[in-house]
Amino acid sequence: MAFQRPFLISLKRADSSNRWGFGIKGGSDYQEPLRIQSVIEDSLAEKSGLREGDEVIQVGRVNVQDLTLGQVHELLARCGNKIEMFVVRIPLKPCLHLNASIVDAAHPHTPNWFVSVWE
Repeated sequence: MAFQRPFLISLKRADSSNRWGFGIKGGSDYQEPLRIQSVIEDSLAEKSGLREGDEVIQVGRVNVQDLTLGQVHELLARCGNKIEMFVVRIPLKPCLHLNASIVDAAHPHTPNWFVSVWE
């Protein structure tokens, strides 16, 4: 996989009653990179360009790659109403999107909501 350059995501809110709109997972205590687990539709996070699966490298001026999930939660809480973080986006591999009519023609006995990859 080619090197991916980190880029800046900047979030600002008027006050703490506005939620950021993202969740994180991973961390050194899980021996996994810290990643964005979820992004709420139409949230500050989504509007800033944050995506599910982005790997968080830095929050503010702190490298978070060796921090636990709890430490990162504390760091984010101390950011107040502005968060700046560097993330790396791993490009998705191209995938095949199947049109429902194609699936129905190939598998007329299979309900259109279920397609087995093993048949």
